[in-house]
Amino acid sequence: MEGMARSAETVYKLIRGEVRAGIPSERIMIGGFSQGAAVALFSAMHTQERLGGCVALSTMLPEKDLPDPSQMVNKDIPYFQAHGESDNILPLSHGIQTSKILKQFLPNHQFKTYHCQHECTDRELADVKEFIETCVGH
Repeated sequence: MEGMARSAETVYKLIRGEVRAGIPSERIMIGGFSQGAAVALFSAMHTQERLGGCVALSTMLPEKDLPDPSQMVNKDIPYFQAHGESDNILPLSHGIQTSKILKQFLPNHQFKTYHCQHECTDRELADVKEFIETCVGH
């Protein structure tokens, strides 16, 4: 968790900078792909800033990195998690397991799979765009 927490500190600094620039934290979304998505999930679940949503593509989050749900500021924000069905780097089973755990305490979590490996498809990116528009507008 120490390395993940250090990475999250960078994300928190970016969020605070945007808030200082006048962007309401509820209009800020964080997201990533693979390791970046793990950092995004961790950051969204651990930050004290209320966010607009979180996108996590082709990732997993070890149980040791999960927060105490009762301490979460962003428990009810929208989370979009997706994974390639034929992911050759991080097997789909890892994404499914993370999704199952997250759905136990994140009521607004959705998980989708796409016919691809460890990459993004046009369909997936279109779904991410729609998700962002739903969360914070366009």
